[in-house]
Parts: sequence; C-alpha cells; structure tokens
Amino acid sequence: MSTKWRRLRDSFEQVQRRDGTGNGVARFVKLTLAPDRFFGARETHEALCAEANAVLSFAGLELRSNGALVRVRAARTLAEAEQRADRLKAKLRARDVHPDVLHFCRAELEVVPAVVEVRGGGQVIS
Repeated sequence: MSTKWRRLRDSFEQVQRRDGTGNGVARFVKLTLAPDRFFGARETHEALCAEANAVLSFAGLELRSNGALVRVRAARTLAEAEQRADRLKAKLRARDVHPDVLHFCRAELEVVPAVVEVRGGGQVIS
C-alpha cells in the first residue's frame, strides 16, 4: 500500500500548524492544477478540477478554470458536494469526452483525511 497520501497529509498538517492557515495547501492545489500544466488536455484538467472541487467545497473553496481559488458557499453534505461534481460530469459527457476522463469525476471521493483548513481570516491565494 502506498504511503504517498500519508506523506502529503503529514506535510500539509505540518505547514498548517506552522503557518496557522491552510494557505500552503491552497498553494499546492493551485500549482498542481494550474491550467498551463494541462495544455492540450483540457478535458483532463476539467475532470481533475471537478474532483478537487468536490472536496474543496466542504471548505467553502472552488478552483476555477482560470486557476483562481475562490471562496464559495461551503457544501454541508456529501450529496451536495457530489451534485456539484456531477454538474461538470454532465457537461463533459455532452462534449463526448473519453471515458478515462470521466473516471476522475467519480462520486466515490477518496478524501485525504486532512483536507483544507482555512483558519481565522487566513488569506486564500487567488
């Protein structure tokens, strides 16, 4: 079993404890899913963003297609987060994207235990 997710989680938690905000995690999400990293693979980028946004929605955040991380109304239930992800999945199906791309928009989210924590007025990088 891979421990990559555990190392990431531990690193995120360490940075959050040190800084007192979730900005380090936000920066990681923005850099990892920056649109310029997906030139020629728009559908893959959109699918990955949809999956990330389903998780980020619980923290009241959304990653836009231009790479900006913005505050939104926080999702309160898994069903609400899944609905947000399903909207993009429907748009991707309408574009007749490859089935492998749709795999990223699955309802069964594998959520890293320490998602994003934005405390006490910490500024989100946008």
